[in-house]
Amino acid sequence: MKKIARCMFAVLAVVLTAAVFGLPVKADYEPKPTSVKAVGSKTRTVKQGQEFELKVRTNPRNADDDYLRWSIVKGKGVVRFEDSDRDGDDIDLVAVKAGTAKVRCKISGSNKSVTFTIKVKKSSVKKTIQAVGSRSRTVNAGQEFELKVRTSANVPEDDLVWSIVKGTKVVAFEDDDIYDDEVDLVALKEGSAQVRCKIQGTAKSVTFSITVKGTPAASTITRKGPAERTILLGQEFELEVQRSYGLSEKYLEWDIEDESVLIFEDGYAENDDEAELIAIGEGTTTVTCTNTLTGKSVSFTIHVIGSGYGV
Repeated sequence: MKKIARCMFAVLAVVLTAAVFGLPVKADYEPKPTSVKAVGSKTRTVKQGQEFELKVRTNPRNADDDYLRWSIVKGKGVVRFEDSDRDGDDIDLVAVKAGTAKVRCKISGSNKSVTFTIKVKKSSVKKTIQAVGSRSRTVNAGQEFELKVRTSANVPEDDLVWSIVKGTKVVAFEDDDIYDDEVDLVALKEGSAQVRCKIQGTAKSVTFSITVKGTPAASTITRKGPAERTILLGQEFELEVQRSYGLSEKYLEWDIEDESVLIFEDGYAENDDEAELIAIGEGTTTVTCTNTLTGKSVSFTIHVIGSGYGV
């Protein structure tokens, strides 16, 4: 009993000592910054089109940099942030045009801050853009394809923007990434289209002419794995089809005949060459993947049995 009492007294003594002398209780604790200052000069001179970084140092050094917020307080048309990240002890920017801008880093919830003055000089190098490869392309309906441009070094990739200026029902972008030096598209149907890449803020651009021919006979899908499966109740599993070369996933649609037996794992199936499912009820149903470009489909027969049975 005395031994236990001595141990408890020792623990209490450590706690009281930490409270009195301010010993750290949590080794990885990061306090809020009390001040912030620039790393390097607070005045920078850069050239139009140049990407550059600003950096600050906090006091104390181990302060949590999530308290730091960056903003452009003057000259929002002169410089811009490279991405959506506005927190931290450094920030990436792009010089857009000649002029002067001010960029501030402030400690959130306080009036402590540091401001950088950015002077952007006009670039002596002209911005240029040109097509990589031929500007005339011929593809088949249902085919995925890529267009690419090359620019001068003073053009950041995200200063480029792609658009379909003719034939929006003939071709479509594969995704939302249209601010880059390359873009992925899919041919929807026969016809002609024009796709343009432009340097934002200038009249410089390059236009591609696209001719889409009819669906080739090779635009097919085939089943991967057995046509008939036995699955345990509650089991997650995957079905997959094989696309012919060039056939876009955009044209693949999955369907479950009886949704009391199976459901898609995410509640729906994306246009993809594979589908993830969950067995929710005993029984037999059919899962079909259809190539909407040709109307042809492949099916899987799925038997779901109780978890007490063997597969």
